[in-house]
Amino acid sequence: MPVAHTLHTASESSRGLYRPTSAYGLRGADASEGVVKLGMAMAVSGAAASPNMGYHSSPVLSFLMTMFNIRLGRWCGNPASPEGWKYSSPPVGLYYLVRELLGFTDMDSNFLYLSDGGHFDNLGIYELVRRRCRLVVCVDTSADKLHEFGDLGRAVRKCQTDFNVAIEIDVRRLQQLDARTEAYCVAGTIHYDGQCKGTLLYIKPSLTGREEVGIYNYARTHPDFPHQSTVDQWFDEAQFESYRALGRHIGGTVFSAVEDLYMPAPGRGRAAVHPGTAYAMLRHGRNGLRAAPLPKRTRSTGVAVAREPH
Repeated sequence: MPVAHTLHTASESSRGLYRPTSAYGLRGADASEGVVKLGMAMAVSGAAASPNMGYHSSPVLSFLMTMFNIRLGRWCGNPASPEGWKYSSPPVGLYYLVRELLGFTDMDSNFLYLSDGGHFDNLGIYELVRRRCRLVVCVDTSADKLHEFGDLGRAVRKCQTDFNVAIEIDVRRLQQLDARTEAYCVAGTIHYDGQCKGTLLYIKPSLTGREEVGIYNYARTHPDFPHQSTVDQWFDEAQFESYRALGRHIGGTVFSAVEDLYMPAPGRGRAAVHPGTAYAMLRHGRNGLRAAPLPKRTRSTGVAVAREPH
């Protein structure tokens, strides 16, 4: 896959974890379809019903789901395998079907079983912290009507346990009060080793009372909005437009203040302020940002968008 420009690129690439997308999976029965397509990646990332679901897996459930062909995951070449990554699918499918049936999926075989990333980390923060990104933008669109921040809490614990990386973030401004929140986002600090720090910009769809009338009307007639269960896969026109309008409104509100400070002024060739300074100036701003200033040189930026497989 493409090499990410992060602090650990060299060491991870030396272990064979990165392969060129242009050459990945060219061999095999499906090679005529070309390399990895965006549609396929999106479909696999939403494979909520799968025999192997990370720590949710159970031997009995894996056996039954495979037998009844309730299998939305996909076997893909292992980038760490000298030969496996070159194939679009296993040459002998029956062998890997048996492995799937018995729950024998691991990182050491020539092919990896891919399913919904939410089975491990629904926000995508974990892998971005592993790569030591200095700025991580996370949009949490999980069905969290009670604002318990379950996915964020699990991601923070896993980063602390596996990487010894602490994430400090205050989410009180995102908690509901009379069906409203104070802000759409907050920013926290990622404490890597030594003096190295990063910023986590955490955005959570909610209602503050400043939305336009179309969103307000839909929210009044649908109390679960914008945290309706993702079991509902058949949006009507009003539902789709309400989510789209809310997302556009939140994006414009959250990033407009940073853009006003950071984008070049008319007739000037450079930005008025550095993005790190912009975040610092917005600590108590109208968008609810509470961020530590970014380092002088931002090495990398990660963006994660998640939707909970309910």
